Amino acid sequence: IFNSSLSHIAFLYVLRTGDHRRFHDAIFERFWNRSFNLESYEALTDLMNELGYDAENFLSFSKGIGLSDYEAKQTEAEKMGTFGVPSWQHNGQLYWGMERLNLLKEALDEPTS
Repeated sequence: IFNSSLSHIAFLYVLRTGDHRRFHDAIFERFWNRSFNLESYEALTDLMNELGYDAENFLSFSKGIGLSDYEAKQTEAEKMGTFGVPSWQHNGQLYWGMERLNLLKEALDEPTS
């Protein structure tokens, strides 16, 4: 079992750039290929630098506002009923697990009233 909290905080840090997709895709692929330590501050900052993000303020972010933001988002997710990954919420409905992805896609295609 991995502690992914630091990698989530890193995502919140990169999210502020407005260009977070490259980071998300890189960390996801490398972690699932078991070639990335998502618990390592050094690995995360190395990846940020490799992808062209400015990692200079990540340490202070991860111990301050980033940690607070992460904890608030965790609390919010728990209140919504999120209990596993992957989880999505759409229009107040929680979709959990890959086997529910088709149901989420159908819901996204439904016209809103």
